[in-house]
Amino acid sequence: MQGEAIAQNLRTMFGLKVPIVSVVIGEGGSGGALAIGCANKLLMLENAIYYVASPEACAAILWKTAQAAPKAAERLKITATELCKLKIADGIIPEPLGGAHTDPTWTSQQIKLALLKAMEELNKMDTDELLGHRHSKYRDIGIFQEGIHVDPERKRNMKKKEVGVSVITANLEEEIEKLKYAVLEVKTNSPAPVLSKEDVDRVKDEADKEMTNAFISMGLQDKLEALKLELSKASPDQNLSPLLKERIEHLAQEFENNLSRSGSFDGLKQRLELLSKINKLEEHKLKGETLKKEVNEKLQNKAKEKMNILRNARHLLAKGEELDDKMLDEIKEAKKDIFEMLKSENLEVVGMRTKISPSVPPALAEKVQKVDQVIFQEIGKVVDKAGLRGKFNELISEIDRGPSKDKEKVVSLIKEIKEGVAS
Repeated sequence: MQGEAIAQNLRTMFGLKVPIVSVVIGEGGSGGALAIGCANKLLMLENAIYYVASPEACAAILWKTAQAAPKAAERLKITATELCKLKIADGIIPEPLGGAHTDPTWTSQQIKLALLKAMEELNKMDTDELLGHRHSKYRDIGIFQEGIHVDPERKRNMKKKEVGVSVITANLEEEIEKLKYAVLEVKTNSPAPVLSKEDVDRVKDEADKEMTNAFISMGLQDKLEALKLELSKASPDQNLSPLLKERIEHLAQEFENNLSRSGSFDGLKQRLELLSKINKLEEHKLKGETLKKEVNEKLQNKAKEKMNILRNARHLLAKGEELDDKMLDEIKEAKKDIFEMLKSENLEVVGMRTKISPSVPPALAEKVQKVDQVIFQEIGKVVDKAGLRGKFNELISEIDRGPSKDKEKVVSLIKEIKEGVAS
């Protein structure tokens, strides 16, 4: 019944002789998504999503597990920006900071403006043009090529025993994505995310199990067990015999050759790569902690006074206070002394870096910039209305002088401007 209802709705909407404009204000999905798609214009709020199948449903169908929902959402391209690129949506309606619910009145005005603009364009068309425009929009959705040979996709029946494999694959892909993010953070000099011991141990256990299965699949399990038995008999203080070393190297080489074949043991390869990168992260962390400990032991007493000067300066700046010339000279001298102390301990000083603060999203930065412009314009209007433009410019010029500015003059000008605005 639902399929028939959707079909009847599509046929009726395609035949309507008036302009149709659809607006997705939140989450548009399932059969309703098909219904509102039969429009001359489809508009979406900035943070709205639009799909026929939800990411969870798509993941359950394709990967047999809802844990792959993030990957399904990325492939479906359900955001307003992506759908405009695909020409399914025709426009994006901006939302206020925090989303449409933070300012419904402003959002409603933006929807009204977008609707009026769309209707102004569509009202210029006669009935035939309007119907043709609607049909063309629907026909243009999707891209395909004719006449190109495509090999048939191999069909696989998903049996009950294979369900666990899908879950493992989804978990593995999630772990690899987390590791890629960690490596990227390290390369950009950002603090690396902490990998819990439980996560690392779990990956090691799973890699050991897959390694054992790989040896069995390659027919090398008997050789491996024989070598383990001989190694257990050898004394820890006794050097391995050349013959035993040769057998170990031969087995390792045979295993590497089988593992390197294209399309073989992909899961094991990914886990081994994951462990390799985790080990590198742990090595970097250990080196950093060792170096920090050495520096603290050697320089703790010598640099204590100098570090206190830098801490006090940082504390004053955090409170919004300005540093006088004497304090700036003390900071410069303290940095110089600390550099000399490090060099005296044979530690190479590469330079100093500031703490990396989280970057502001470009969209948010642009909106903040627009708000600042409006605020400065309003301030300018108030200053001009009170006849204080001269004093305002004088105050800006004095502040731009930096450390050499006359603080008393700045305080006096601010006071005069406040009194002028209040009156």
